[in-house]
Amino acid sequence: NNQLHEVFPSSRQGVVGMTTAEALGPETWARIAPYWQKALAGEPQVFEITHDLSGRRIRVALAPDRAG
Repeated sequence: NNQLHEVFPSSRQGVVGMTTAEALGPETWARIAPYWQKALAGEPQVFEITHDLSGRRIRVALAPDRAG
């Protein structure tokens, strides 16, 4: 999503083609990765984190693809 930097201000712009870890940066990715893995395993995830670099409280919802 090319608007990622609007939500996570310290994330990289022009993220198409990057991994999530590359786009978000290692610190943010480390906090999100456990939820991401659960979503990939088929468990919907809704959680909140404080983005340390911006101070923003961000709610994230991950929905597994039920079609696959």
